[in-house]
Amino acid sequence: MSDDDLIARALAAFDAVHARDPKNEARRYHQLVSDYVRLLAPSPTPSTAIVLAAASQHLNRYSFPRSDYAPGLLGYKLWRKNALRQSAALAVSILSSPDVQVTDTALLDNVRRLIAKDGSQSDPEAQLLEDAVCLAFVHSGLDEFIASINDVDKVVSILIKTMGKMSETAQKKVAEVLDKSSVSESDKAVIAAKLLERGISLVA
Repeated sequence: MSDDDLIARALAAFDAVHARDPKNEARRYHQLVSDYVRLLAPSPTPSTAIVLAAASQHLNRYSFPRSDYAPGLLGYKLWRKNALRQSAALAVSILSSPDVQVTDTALLDNVRRLIAKDGSQSDPEAQLLEDAVCLAFVHSGLDEFIASINDVDKVVSILIKTMGKMSETAQKKVAEVLDKSSVSESDKAVIAAKLLERGISLVA
C-alpha cells in the first residue's frame, strides 16, 4: 500500500470519529491543525507520521470531558495528559485495524509519541505539531476563551504563554492568524495594545 493510500484510509477512519462530535467542532479543529502543519512544514511533503498525528491529535476528545477532573491547574494538567494518551491509543488502534492496515511499528510509535507528547520538543516534528496546535487555538479557540473568562489581561497572558511554546517561525504567523480569526475587531485591538505594553508587537 502506498503512503497516499494509507493516509487516505486513515483520514477517512479518523473523520468517522470526528463526525460523532456532538458539538460538531472536531472536523474543523483537525482540519486547521493539518492545514497549519502543511503551512509550516519545512518540506512540501510532510512525513506520514506528522500528517496522521495532526489529523487525530484530539481524537474522540469530546468523550473525555474536562468536568470529570478536579478544577484548577492540577486537575487540568491531569485531564490533558490522560486525554492526549487516550487520543494516541485510539489513533494507533484505528491505524492498525483491518480498515487501515498499518503494520509499520515505527510509524505507529511515532504517531503515538507525537499525539501523546511523549517526545522532546527538540524533535522538529514534535515542535511542528505544537506550532500547528497553537495556531489552530489562535484561529478558532481564542474567541471562545475570551467569551468564557471576560478578562482581557488573562487572555493576553494565555496568548503569551501559547506563543512561548511556538517556534520563531510560527510566532511570526500569529498576527496573520489572529487577523483571520473570529475574534472581534475591538478585542483584537485591545489584545494588540496589551501585548505592546508588554513589549510584544504583532504585525500581520
